[in-house]
Amino acid sequence: MKVYWDYLRSTNAKILLLIIISVFIVLFLFSFRKLIPESEQELISQNLTIEADTSSITSNITNNITNNIINITSEINDTNITSEISDKNVTEIETLEIRIIINETYKQGDTILVTTEVTSEENPIKGANVTIKLGYPSEYSRYGNGLTNEEGIFYWGYKLGEIAPIGNYFLYAKVEKEGYAGSSTFVEFNIIK
Repeated sequence: MKVYWDYLRSTNAKILLLIIISVFIVLFLFSFRKLIPESEQELISQNLTIEADTSSITSNITNNITNNIINITSEINDTNITSEISDKNVTEIETLEIRIIINETYKQGDTILVTTEVTSEENPIKGANVTIKLGYPSEYSRYGNGLTNEEGIFYWGYKLGEIAPIGNYFLYAKVEKEGYAGSSTFVEFNIIK
């Protein structure tokens, strides 16, 4: 029995015990993932740090859905093991909003003038990268991209051919900028004779 007790007091046993306790806590917290739709589960990440010299384990679980970081720190000394769990809110990332302004109808040979407005919390965003896809009734597509100006606007134009197919076209616009959550939008319009 004394050999078993001496092993439990050793540093290796303490580290192993810390790992087991932290893994148990992490598994308990991750059991709540079943409540989250599968498509959003990749928004939860975990970082585990083990410091053998100081006999401590730190586990950070980041939940980007609720913008919370759960910190779990376990420490062991000669007589006891302590675990501390804290939960803190991370600064929320602003989302970019994009709006496409075009006419509902164009004629063959016209120039499609596209205006995109990019805002965040109703404020114009300068320097946001806008990508546009113009889709024909067939599988043919044209693309454009650029940065928004000081008013948060990006203009793009495309000249239709004189024999452009008649029918429903679409415009898809996506906006991205570092430090913001991107977004996209979609509008349809018609080409007539």
